[in-house]
Amino acid sequence: MLQDSEGAKDATQDTFMKMVTNIQGLKKGTAFKSWLFSVARNEVLMIVRRNKIVPMEQFDDETIVFEQSTPISITMQSELREKIQEAMLRLKPAYREAYMLCEIEGFSYEEIATATGTTVSAVKSKLFKSRVALNEMLTPYRKEQGL
Repeated sequence: MLQDSEGAKDATQDTFMKMVTNIQGLKKGTAFKSWLFSVARNEVLMIVRRNKIVPMEQFDDETIVFEQSTPISITMQSELREKIQEAMLRLKPAYREAYMLCEIEGFSYEEIATATGTTVSAVKSKLFKSRVALNEMLTPYRKEQGL
């Protein structure tokens, strides 16, 4: 979310320090994973506010190569990855956060709601809107490529 490895390391360290210090504040029945993500999210937001930066996520640049890949298919994968990254960065931060937590991190709707301090219905709404927006942004590319 910070696009800065040093800032991310600082946020991670601060998160684990706060986790150790505040673990007794974990309410009974609250999932540890969601609680820890909330702590991490707050640390990132504090860094964002402090440095006045816009949080943006990046995907791993590593190219996935399948057994039957060709130079053309690898290039198309790379182009598609770039288009998806561009589209993700154009989403509103709240939509991008919900989408990343659901689709990339594998959080359930309930975990996302707990981690972001919203309701399950708000999470569902953000996910729906993010998927519609991504589809609209990527449709021209898919048509151009015949996908």
